[in-house]
Amino acid sequence: MLIPAIGVLVHNEHGQIYVHQRSPTKSMHASYYDMMVGGLPLAGESILDAARNEVGEELGIRDEALHRLFTVTWLGSRNRVILTIFRVCVPEGVKIVHDDGEVVWGKFVSLSELEVMMQREKFVPGGLKAWQETVNRSFHTRYLK
Repeated sequence: MLIPAIGVLVHNEHGQIYVHQRSPTKSMHASYYDMMVGGLPLAGESILDAARNEVGEELGIRDEALHRLFTVTWLGSRNRVILTIFRVCVPEGVKIVHDDGEVVWGKFVSLSELEVMMQREKFVPGGLKAWQETVNRSFHTRYLK
């Protein structure tokens, strides 16, 4: 059975991507880094509403427009998902907050800084896959620097 899932790429007006660190209390990939905010929709929740809820809960971003980028199907040994990737641009002056305890740290980084981080730090495997799909489709060069 395929499960719907969402991922949101968060960036700012300067083309930097938001990278965050997961809480050490998370049941999976505790303290790992991620460049995607994501999750699974609740029963009856649309994909777009799920994406809005995830960025709202994890980062406190509530009023910014989400843009659908693409959908991909993954048939892995553990996960079989239909993943929809969105992006959201956080304007200057909008503060990101980590109120729900899922995220303990985060900041905007350039693409070159992200490349260095991915070599040095542990990143959530699903986030890395979603990032690679984004790169394969060249979306990262349209919005990020």
